[in-house]
Amino acid sequence: MKRLLPLALFCLCLVFESATAHASKLIVCNRSKDTIRYAIVYETGLMPPIVAEWVAQGWFVLRAGNCETVVEGSTRQQAFLSVQSLYDSGERRAWVFKLAKPPVGSGSNGVEEFLCVKEGNFRRRTKKFDDQWKCPAGYYKQLFNMQMFAVVRTNYTLNLK
Repeated sequence: MKRLLPLALFCLCLVFESATAHASKLIVCNRSKDTIRYAIVYETGLMPPIVAEWVAQGWFVLRAGNCETVVEGSTRQQAFLSVQSLYDSGERRAWVFKLAKPPVGSGSNGVEEFLCVKEGNFRRRTKKFDDQWKCPAGYYKQLFNMQMFAVVRTNYTLNLK
């Protein structure tokens, strides 16, 4: 039994190395003329949904012409976005996306989920997606109307125009 342990650890390291080398990424590019801010809710874990949690975090600022990787992992990725344009006056205007069926494989579609956020920087973890609907003190419900998907070992870029 003791002889098998090093072999098992070696194989486990190879699996993790392979998963990292072939990560799936969700990327957001701001192709508009405005600065935007966004919040994101995504699933994490080594093998969702077996060992998973849902993370909500924001607000991130993305200047016109820039791109960011918003989620990266070794498994199929999915994320929900709430996007707003920011104006010098301090006004914020929500982006509206068309509702559609989820794509097969990688892609994006419009959805309507009201999930909990708060002003300023935040990061909130829950065990179940449904718990993202239950706002703790200091949080409020925000419309998340874009869902992104990437299958294993695939990158998906959402170009906001």
